[in-house]
Amino acid sequence: LNSGPHRILFPENGKYAYVMNELTNNICVYDLDHDRRGVPTFHLKQTITTLPNHYMMPSAACCMVFSPNQHHLFCSNAGENTVAFYDISPEDGTLTVKNILPISGDYPIDVEILPDSGHMVCINHDSNSLTFFRLHYDNDTLVMDGLPIRQDLPNDCIIVKLPDRKSVV
Repeated sequence: LNSGPHRILFPENGKYAYVMNELTNNICVYDLDHDRRGVPTFHLKQTITTLPNHYMMPSAACCMVFSPNQHHLFCSNAGENTVAFYDISPEDGTLTVKNILPISGDYPIDVEILPDSGHMVCINHDSNSLTFFRLHYDNDTLVMDGLPIRQDLPNDCIIVKLPDRKSVV
């Protein structure tokens, strides 16, 4: 109730749905079934926070994205100015919090994983910046990689991998 569903993601296997709730700062994981007509049915199996236990100020879950191999999920939190890092269980699709880390910017409205799978960009609306991080999946951390790039009121980001120049010729 009053959770503010903001984003929904479906993994390639089509078995689950991940719903990010902006107002309650949580992600709901659903089993996804289809009847014989193809109509989907959602069965709630997990609700997990996007914030650390100690956080008491207002915050809003803003963006949610899979790692390219869909083994991890990332969610940005404006107000707290962090990114939550989760492992996705290959057995049942549930999430395990690996870490919740600061992003060195204000109001991270969007995050995207770069095509190399090893870097992430945070789009920080209120600090007018883009911050870049190296992803360390082995020890569940993000490490800032370079200086922020200034951009007036950034709001959204789409990362597209371009074809190799050799294959275009």
